Amino acid sequence: MVRLALPTCSLAALSSILLLNSSASAASTASSRCTRSFLNSVTAQYITAQSLGESTAFITSLLSPSGNLTIGNPSNNTTTPSFLYKENEVPLFPTSPNSTLSIPIKVDFHRSAHDPTRCATFTELIAANNPGHPYVIHTRMEFSPSTLLPTLIESVVTDKGDWLFNATGTLSLALQESWPPIPSNSSARTSYSQLQAVGDSYFNRFGNTSVTVPWGPPCIRIEGGLPAHGNLTADGRCLQEWPSTIIVPWRRYVVDEEMGVDAGGGADA
Repeated sequence: MVRLALPTCSLAALSSILLLNSSASAASTASSRCTRSFLNSVTAQYITAQSLGESTAFITSLLSPSGNLTIGNPSNNTTTPSFLYKENEVPLFPTSPNSTLSIPIKVDFHRSAHDPTRCATFTELIAANNPGHPYVIHTRMEFSPSTLLPTLIESVVTDKGDWLFNATGTLSLALQESWPPIPSNSSARTSYSQLQAVGDSYFNRFGNTSVTVPWGPPCIRIEGGLPAHGNLTADGRCLQEWPSTIIVPWRRYVVDEEMGVDAGGGADA
């Protein structure tokens, strides 16, 4: 079983943060302290912090036990390479008033994926009923597998005026889906490498019509806040339509075997 979680608005990638391949990821976690429990706690803290607009408390917690908030210079609104915080590919000081993380947002729905192999998380927040300003936010966080300190937090923050933005529609569609954990002994469990291969097939299909993406029932993907219906054939295949001339070389994923999720961000050349 595979569930693709892909941003409403694609993440522009930088050469310094290219996706690690499977073999590199496995090697890097030989001495990893990163666990699903740790990553779960981080996403829970993030959701609470965004709901309350408590960016300083959240960032300080991430940096414990050091408790050292030397992650950038608030006077010029930048961050150091050791901990990069970005919104829509723009580096920001995470605790500044310009940061979305510093704004209290009424979150109607959230879903997270956790990847101990990469020591990374992905969280979707839908705020359709936030007073005066609806949002759909996708946030990816990376941590050092040895120190558990953050190395990257990047968010795609979408709101009114963005392509196909419709927080109410996104919320309605998300609430119709059920994503229970998949038991480790279940035949529905998909391996890490297989999940990443599905994500690669999705991005490869943008530039090659011969690539097959293993869509399945109900043959619907969410585009902005709209359901993009494919053609479900009698033999259970799902035929979807999308562009075929876009090359997506820059990709980064969060692969969650327990949830059967491959959350990916990509950018074209």
